[in-house]
Amino acid sequence: VPSAIATLTSMAYRNPDQIEAAGVLVVGMPYTLRGTRGPQAESVEVFVAALRAAVLRAAMGIDVVTVDERFSTAEAQQQIAEARGPAGRGKGHRPPKGADDAAAAAVIVTRWLDKGTALDP
Repeated sequence: VPSAIATLTSMAYRNPDQIEAAGVLVVGMPYTLRGTRGPQAESVEVFVAALRAAVLRAAMGIDVVTVDERFSTAEAQQQIAEARGPAGRGKGHRPPKGADDAAAAAVIVTRWLDKGTALDP
């Protein structure tokens, strides 16, 4: 948690316009399959609280929100497979390292946007 906040704070001081232009930081909340808070969700809640405090201290003026991340990786992997088509599904045709995580992050942000919580331009 401290290293992630230090990284964000460092980025904010180096590129404040870029960070503030985002308007919001979306954090995936790892609820259990039943939709309850488990140990991982509790850890993320601690991170989110610290992140909100860091954002406030840095006077960035952006929101920190959480979104249910259940099944985001599976959804992302399916989207990647569909995008690659049948020719890209064989052995040796794996997406680059980190592609699943990046695609899962996109799924989480899309879920937030789909809730109608997008900021006005």
